[in-house]
Amino acid sequence: MKVYFNKKLFTEEDIFTYLTGLIFLSLYFVNSKFVFDIGVKITIADIVILGTLILFLFNFFRKDSKIQIHIPIIVFVAYIVFILIVGLDIRRVSWPARNFSLLIMCLRNVFLMIVVSDFKLGVYRGLKIIVNISIVVSVISSILYFFYLLQYPKILLNQSLWHPGIWYFFGESSLLRLSGLGNDPNFFGAINGIGFIFCLFLCDEKKYQIGATLIFLSIILTFSRTLFIIGTLVLIFTIFSFKLVKSNIIKKVCTNYFKICIFLIIIGILFSVLVPSVDLVGLISERMKSGIENISIHRFQLWSAAISAFKKSPLLGQGGRYIQMTEGNYVHNDYLEILSSYGLLGFFVMVVFLLGNLKLGILSLTNSIKIGAYILLVIYMIFMMGFTIFFNPYIYFIIGLLWGNGYKDEYLEIGDDKLYGKKTDYYFSDYNNLR
Repeated sequence: MKVYFNKKLFTEEDIFTYLTGLIFLSLYFVNSKFVFDIGVKITIADIVILGTLILFLFNFFRKDSKIQIHIPIIVFVAYIVFILIVGLDIRRVSWPARNFSLLIMCLRNVFLMIVVSDFKLGVYRGLKIIVNISIVVSVISSILYFFYLLQYPKILLNQSLWHPGIWYFFGESSLLRLSGLGNDPNFFGAINGIGFIFCLFLCDEKKYQIGATLIFLSIILTFSRTLFIIGTLVLIFTIFSFKLVKSNIIKKVCTNYFKICIFLIIIGILFSVLVPSVDLVGLISERMKSGIENISIHRFQLWSAAISAFKKSPLLGQGGRYIQMTEGNYVHNDYLEILSSYGLLGFFVMVVFLLGNLKLGILSLTNSIKIGAYILLVIYMIFMMGFTIFFNPYIYFIIGLLWGNGYKDEYLEIGDDKLYGKKTDYYFSDYNNLR
């Protein structure tokens, strides 16, 4: 059997892996101040996604091949219908510029789904590129967070330093909250959650056990109540996972999550004992208490306003971002946001899109990337009950991964009478000898 060494500098899988990593890294900047404001704010993520799409289309026309869209057609059409609803809505509201921004965001998201779903990713390498980026961002962000924490007295006395900014956010209860590369701790936690969940699949390696702990620590430092509640619910689920879940892979992920939670709880207890001046339990309870008060006073008012707006126009709603334009704040609930803005019509299409992905996704859990994306989709759908995230690209990135053409690490490709062995990086000219 003749063996030929593969001299390719980058394989097709390498290129797809690096592009996936580039897109994932850009998602950290979605809410960053590094934007171009031309009436519609263009972020780094928008530029990267558009650039990847152009590269994708250039490759398509150059090779005269067909684009393979792996998103199931029913959910894809549902999202296109939602885009049409947002686009038509521009003409009936008195704030067309805001709705134009929403339309651009929707188009960006559908481009993101199309491109990512067409990537051919090796499972292990695909997981690793996302996880490694998340670890690096978490470590850098956490180090800088503690650097600013040392300057806490100075920040506390200077109101000009309270405003949202890169790395930290001075929030309610006088907490210094980690915001990573953006302006919002909640969004930083939401995107870092992707790296954390995927890292749990790699925890057989000790370095990724440490990496998962560091990512989780950065999520804790956001002091996000919504993420805390979701994390607690997931922890409760892990306790019952061995009886509720038959999948060994999901059991493994749940077990790794449980171990990290227990480890960090023990560290927190030891810290409280060794540094009694810092009352961690008091900080957490005060944060949750202020959150309950905030929900009862502020968010319930917004939710009530959204329901009232929906009742006035139940079929078509009042127009995109109606509550933000009238009350000066987001609804902090995507389901009520869509009901008040686009009525039953928009809500029905959104539910078809989300539940369609859940139903069809459960039939396509063939590797760790797809299983991780499915878990994240469920988490994001819960997150949407207490936050506004539906127009952000995070959900669409994981849906692209969920429907993507992820390969097994040991796959073999046949072409031009040669067989390419992924494990060995050699070309084999005799297929029969390998069977």
